[in-house]
Amino acid sequence: MKEWKKELAKSGVWVLFISHTIKILAFLSTIVLARLLSPADFGIVAMATAVVMLVEMLGDFGFHVYLVQKKDLQKEDLDTAWTFQVLLAVAQGLMIIGAGGYVASFYGEPRLAPVFYALGATVFLGGFRNIGIVSFQKDLKFHLEFFLRVPSKVIGVVTSLALAYIRGDFWALILGISSQRIAEVGASYLLSPYRPRVNFQKAGELFRFSKWLYMNTTFSFVLQRSPDLILGKLAGQEALGLFSVSHSVATLPTSEFADPIARATFPSYVKIRDDLSVLREGYVKVLSLLAFFSMPMGVGIAAVAHVLVPVLLGPKWVEAVPLLQMLALGGVLKSLQSNAPSIFLAQGKPWAVTGLWGVKACVLLGTLSIFCPRAGALGAAWAFLVTEALISLLVLGWVFQSLKISWQAGLELFARPCAAAGFMYVVVTAMGASRLVERLPAKDGWTLALLVLVGAASYLSSVLGLWVLSGRRRSTPESWLWGGVKSFLLDPIKGAWN
Repeated sequence: MKEWKKELAKSGVWVLFISHTIKILAFLSTIVLARLLSPADFGIVAMATAVVMLVEMLGDFGFHVYLVQKKDLQKEDLDTAWTFQVLLAVAQGLMIIGAGGYVASFYGEPRLAPVFYALGATVFLGGFRNIGIVSFQKDLKFHLEFFLRVPSKVIGVVTSLALAYIRGDFWALILGISSQRIAEVGASYLLSPYRPRVNFQKAGELFRFSKWLYMNTTFSFVLQRSPDLILGKLAGQEALGLFSVSHSVATLPTSEFADPIARATFPSYVKIRDDLSVLREGYVKVLSLLAFFSMPMGVGIAAVAHVLVPVLLGPKWVEAVPLLQMLALGGVLKSLQSNAPSIFLAQGKPWAVTGLWGVKACVLLGTLSIFCPRAGALGAAWAFLVTEALISLLVLGWVFQSLKISWQAGLELFARPCAAAGFMYVVVTAMGASRLVERLPAKDGWTLALLVLVGAASYLSSVLGLWVLSGRRRSTPESWLWGGVKSFLLDPIKGAWN
């Protein structure tokens, strides 16, 4: 049990570090690019990447998940997965190139056609990535994944920024995507000594498991890109660019925290899946961490959105404020669901994930069809928030039942961070309307810094206060935080005193 905790903690630190680095690079580049490019440029890229993701989804069978969860992994498994990875990439690349003219005609945007030629070539080359890197996740060697993903991201960001400054159009984004993907292929062979060969021996076993993952990927595409496809057609590229950038900024902090945790916990859950009590304990601890950190992040963004948008994106993005507020709250609910697929996949139940995401896709399409025709980008944000609220109840209920967690125990995980986040929202909103803020120089920048500090202080003080009133329960995020504070502040004093 202790060994599993150490492995999970170490893996979590590395994955969080990788994800933080990549997301920070992406966030900073988005801020700079938003000032160099127009919303229409982002809209064109969103239109193209939505279709590219659709094509990639058609060939994504989740081979890496099959390889990670397989106990007796053999060379034939790796070679077979790599062979089909390459074949599918060839087919995808040709489909994307062939679709360019049709998509450009559909949207009435002739500039889209050459974009698809570039992205099709990128997908084709990306299919040759070394399958041996799956061992980074399977063996919890996430330090190697850092050198796979981060330098490639840096190359992509530098390419985008340089071309945005030189050209000032959407090609900066497209070529940035391409350079990152190609750099990652090269790094995969430098970092992994494994050299794949063509092999079809394990095709039957591979596709028996991966058929469910294929369906999961299909639903995942609907969940991620249906707002882009529907909004782009109904409201045009300006509204789509507004929603796309707002979604990226609003959900960045919560996804930055939740997605790496899901990636780190999956191989750990695989190792302890045969012991229900240990698996339950691990999931509860992870869920408590998600609630403790994601709630103040999302609620905080909603509270400061009116200041955050002009500071980070500039005055031409002011219409993004209400979108940012709703999308940030939806991001909190989404983060609470993020660890559920890891539980089901570790238990060998990919069909459970398929069922959950299938229902979620249907709900999202329904809400988009109701809200988007009436309110455009704002309607898409409402659809996202309503969908995440409804599906959170379904996802958590199913996992609780599977792991035999009572609803009372589950609600206790959320009570303190939820109440503290609500208190933080009230304090930050009141501070934002106070006369003190009006007296600040360079109002927007100083206001944002002040509100963030006030929000952090109010959340931490209130959540720790509620923890003390509840009896200082152990094995909670508050107890870990308090233990760290005491060690940092009191241990040096005790040592000097003694």
